[in-house]
Amino acid sequence: MMQPALALRLHGSWRTAQPNSLYASILGRRFRSLHAAIRRLHGELEAVRGICAVAHGNLAARVLARLLGLPRAGERQALYVAFDRFNTAGRLREHWHRDFAGQRLSTWQWQEGDALCERFGPLVLRFRLHADPVGLRHELTACRLFGVRLPRWLSPVIEGTEWPVGRQGVGFRVRVVLPLVGLLIAYGGQVFVGDPD
Repeated sequence: MMQPALALRLHGSWRTAQPNSLYASILGRRFRSLHAAIRRLHGELEAVRGICAVAHGNLAARVLARLLGLPRAGERQALYVAFDRFNTAGRLREHWHRDFAGQRLSTWQWQEGDALCERFGPLVLRFRLHADPVGLRHELTACRLFGVRLPRWLSPVIEGTEWPVGRQGVGFRVRVVLPLVGLLIAYGGQVFVGDPD
């Protein structure tokens, strides 16, 4: 369900290449080990389109997902993601605007040391990025709520992976599990990054 077979003819929107993109800055030389499609997604594009499937867990998870403004469950939802990239005094930040079939979800991303941080409301997630020719993986290493670091037993478990699909696509899968609640949301699919040539 989370990896639908897709035949997309959707195009990404191009901008001037950003050699000092956020992900390139965090990964350093490892950024070059990524497949070209994933490098484009995280360094050159300002918007992509694709399709994804969204699922939620039990009733408590569905209620919480609605309260948090997370996308509704559904198969083959149209997906649009726009990236605003900022470089203020050498500090790189990205504002991700996601639109799941008309439902919007925005987060901020930035670098702290060798980690990627992402803010969703009062929650700040800290990820270690793992990159190789097979793909990109986000490993959650810490979580802060209203600036207070949560103990591991109170923190969500978040798995995020990306992998190349042919020459012009990037597949992705994200899974969020909460203590006491279980699966909050799982979504996955594919975006089309096009080819600059």
